[in-house]
Amino acid sequence: MKASTIRVLIPVFRILPFYAGAFAVSMWEYVRYEPPLQKEFYARLAMGLWGVLALTPFILIRHRLAFLLYCFLYVSCLAFMLYDRFVPFRYVSPDYRGPVYNSDTIAHSGDKVTYWVSNPPSLDGENILMAVIYATPLLLACVYRRYFRSWVSSSSRSSLPT
Repeated sequence: MKASTIRVLIPVFRILPFYAGAFAVSMWEYVRYEPPLQKEFYARLAMGLWGVLALTPFILIRHRLAFLLYCFLYVSCLAFMLYDRFVPFRYVSPDYRGPVYNSDTIAHSGDKVTYWVSNPPSLDGENILMAVIYATPLLLACVYRRYFRSWVSSSSRSSLPT
């Protein structure tokens, strides 16, 4: 009974990160390398990879090697996204002469960024919800990997209606 309940709940919980994953995959068109702002470049790459992993059908990770690769890539994306979110970033252009404000600001001069300062975010409800959304596919994949063999064996033992 427990395994069949989880089998029904997995697709329901997959809806939670679906839209975030679709949005993250659509970010590929904005990925471009612009030195010296590499952090923004890699953050968009990690977010796009997270979107691909969040939308990956679980049937593809039934084999142990595929599951381990999925987990490694997913944890790597989560680690980088945590780093990008909580480690402050400070960039001041070498030719910029003027005041730099230490709040979350990005100053532009034409197409160039003159300075960019970020601060660690506060832990509010929106950030916690996004953390849950980012972690949900990995948790569901682990649950799926744990129970899919019992679902296969229970479906093969069930009698077909005649």
